[in-house]
Formats: sequence, C-alpha cells, structure tokens
Amino acid sequence: MSRKKQKYYKENYVRYTLGIKKGNVYKYIQKDVFKWLTDQALESKVDNLGIIISAILTDTYHEHQEEVNREE
Repeated sequence: MSRKKQKYYKENYVRYTLGIKKGNVYKYIQKDVFKWLTDQALESKVDNLGIIISAILTDTYHEHQEEVNREE
C-alpha cells in the first residue's frame, strides 16, 4: 500500500474512532462570509474556494502556534 493511502486510512480511522465527521463546510458558511470568500478568490485569481479556505485556516493555525510558543 502506498504511503498516501496509508496516511488517508490513518486519518479516516482517527476521525472515525473519535466520532469526528468531515462534513460539508459550505453548508455552514453564512451567505455574507461566502460572498467574501468568493471575492477573495477573485482577487487572488484562484478558481477553488477550498484553496482560499485552506490558506486562511493555515495562516490562523500558524498565528496560534506562534502565540503558544511565545507563552512558553
């Protein structure tokens, strides 16, 4: 089995055992936030909202990690 498949199965197993679902993020985004994400995609010339959402989450994660590291 390839490493990619092993990682996929491991991530799904962890989510399953913890009872965490992937879900549909778009179902829970408010209309004004969805419009803002669309505007961000247009400004960035990106044709996939998932890339914009991922970039925002990644930036937020790294900012949080920096705060945690400063507190230690």
